[in-house]
Amino acid sequence: SVLDGWWVEGFDPELGWKIGNGEEYLDPDYQDEVEARQLYHMLETQIIPQFYKRGEDDIPRQWIAKIKNSMKRLGPYFNTHRMLQEYLTKYYLPAIDNRKNLLDKVKNTAKDLVSWKERIINEWSRVKVLNVDSDGFIKTVRVGESLLVDAEIQLGNLTPSDVEVQIYYGPVEKLNEPHNYNTINMIPQKKNAKPGIYKFTGSIECTKSGQAGYTIRVLPKHEMLINPFELGVVYWAE
Repeated sequence: SVLDGWWVEGFDPELGWKIGNGEEYLDPDYQDEVEARQLYHMLETQIIPQFYKRGEDDIPRQWIAKIKNSMKRLGPYFNTHRMLQEYLTKYYLPAIDNRKNLLDKVKNTAKDLVSWKERIINEWSRVKVLNVDSDGFIKTVRVGESLLVDAEIQLGNLTPSDVEVQIYYGPVEKLNEPHNYNTINMIPQKKNAKPGIYKFTGSIECTKSGQAGYTIRVLPKHEMLINPFELGVVYWAE
């Protein structure tokens, strides 16, 4: 399949095949032509040869292995039961709790949230990553080891409780594939001698070999936000 819907999450070379890399073209007819050519090429060079590659017992063992892998790894996760349960616990129940909190006139939650959002928007231009330090600049990090990262963040009149400072990392050769990247929340350590400047620390566990990279990003953080991108502001280290 093309990389949309659930297949963009579920695809793995051990489980099936992908058509393209998620490209989108302005001309839908041209996109159909490109994807059709890729499909027939894949059928001719990969799928059909694997199906007919058989031993003396006339059994396509590689083909069967792929089928079994797909059933084992995709079935338990990509199903309606898991989807509904995840929607309920991650979205519906929290939405009910948020509604109750926002309607609580005693706590003034709604007013406090609006005030906080205005403060974030007004102060966000002052957020800046001043310095990033890591021992990975001077040594090779091996699989199984961890890379310690320190970041000096200017928050202006905001505080560490207002933001989430993250290490955004992944393989260098897949810069245009965000689903291959991960994030780690950094922990605030102490306030700098200069007003409004804080130090954050995080650690990346190296689980795969190859060239990897990372950067720092800062997002708003509040328990009542639907998601960290709700306000439309984010800061990426330069």
